[in-house]
Amino acid sequence: MDEKAAVEEAVKSRLSLIRYFGDDKAGLRMMLSVMLLTDMTGRPLGPISPAQLRTANGLRLLNRDELVSGPTFVAPKDVCQLIEQTWESYPSKTAYATDILAPTGFLYFEEPLPDPMPPTDPDELPMPVAAMSWIVIPADDERIPFYDDAHLPGAHMLMLLIYTRISDLNGPPDANPRVFPIASCVWTIGDKGSMELWKEGLDPDFAKKREWSPYVQIFLVWWRIIAQELLEVVEPKERDKKTRTRLQSARRIHPNLNGKTQVTRFRMQTGSGDQTKETRSPSGREYTVRFYRRPYWRWQYFPSTGENKPKLIITKKLIGPEGAPIVGGERVFLPPKPLGQKPERKQ
Repeated sequence: MDEKAAVEEAVKSRLSLIRYFGDDKAGLRMMLSVMLLTDMTGRPLGPISPAQLRTANGLRLLNRDELVSGPTFVAPKDVCQLIEQTWESYPSKTAYATDILAPTGFLYFEEPLPDPMPPTDPDELPMPVAAMSWIVIPADDERIPFYDDAHLPGAHMLMLLIYTRISDLNGPPDANPRVFPIASCVWTIGDKGSMELWKEGLDPDFAKKREWSPYVQIFLVWWRIIAQELLEVVEPKERDKKTRTRLQSARRIHPNLNGKTQVTRFRMQTGSGDQTKETRSPSGREYTVRFYRRPYWRWQYFPSTGENKPKLIITKKLIGPEGAPIVGGERVFLPPKPLGQKPERKQ
């Protein structure tokens, strides 16, 4: 799949989810599955209470509305590769509502990420991460069906849905959307950036296992990556005829549909000062190709909040003799170097 095809597939996937969440029966069935109350065919895994049904229906409508209003983001292959190599080394479990590119949106990976929680049962299928959708919303928003007055004043909720391609599921019905939700995470983001799993009503053992969800780490790493100066956010101007028709049809039902699609792409060009004079490895071996310097994490102090936040440094410096070919003709990423202990907060 090339970038243009990924953009078209991202739009089609998002529109199919809007249509599916908008269906009273199918959308509720999908939400109950995400909440682990039913399997993917809609068969209950245990008793479902009226309160759980109300919560599932409220979340269905909330996700439909936010998918309508939020933009679509596409992560190209090289960004997907960096996320895959980086998310396990993400050094912090805190997030700030002000860090996010958009309060709601749909992120599509041109190259699905390997399942970060692979099954241990050989009969179960791995679920590659094909897309994510998110909502950052004030915790006292009346649309949240499980709001608790005990939440911190000024807190926000990060609600994250994770999707896999329908082709990666075993025997789904034809009526399903192009991507299907396989997991969800709900986190509280305090006004000082504190972040924890919302545990109300969850089994304690389950909450403990999911407290540092790898899905959230993947999402937070993407936040950090797209903040880099080496990235550009571009909006494709061409769409194929079928996609334009789908958007027009969707706008008849949802006049406020956000049709913006943005690609978070690396700037590949290099300029003066981007070439190092390193032509030999530390062991003395002479380089015959050029390659990009390994990314690394560092703590960066933000005076406005008085906090140190992790920043992923993605250098565009090339190592190797001038004029030598770039390895693979594109970026090849290695896992970032580990980060030291977080500095003490300045008073």
